[in-house]
Amino acid sequence: MRARREFSVQLEAYAHATEDPERIEEAVRKCVPLEVFGRLRPSVRRVEGYFGNPIVIMTWEATGEDLPEMILGHLARGLMPSDRERLSRHFERYIDEKGVLLLRLDKQRAYMDELTLGSADAILIRARTKPRGRTDSLKEIRSIARKAGLIT
Repeated sequence: MRARREFSVQLEAYAHATEDPERIEEAVRKCVPLEVFGRLRPSVRRVEGYFGNPIVIMTWEATGEDLPEMILGHLARGLMPSDRERLSRHFERYIDEKGVLLLRLDKQRAYMDELTLGSADAILIRARTKPRGRTDSLKEIRSIARKAGLIT
């Protein structure tokens, strides 16, 4: 039996000058199972925007064990059925050239307990296998996403 590659999920959100970083963190918390959030590896970077405005970039990483699969399963249960259908139909469009699954969730709706795909002002979710490579990763991530119920 072939050993499965290392699988990880990263969540990233930006808190702009007019946003409360604690509220952004709360929105991200709602994207993962309650018992998982405390087990994620957090990091925070402070950068300056184009016009000198402060931006806080918050990242949480899940690797090993079953954390990444638990996160995808939580997303599968929380996403709107129409979003899961769109992911299923156009799955390859959500995979970049390195084989990383890229999902963007609407940050404002996540804060209100509604997980929906979004584009602007989003929580970015990256799911990847290692070693990377689009063809092999696509097969593996599709299998993991299907098992988690994220796609059909």
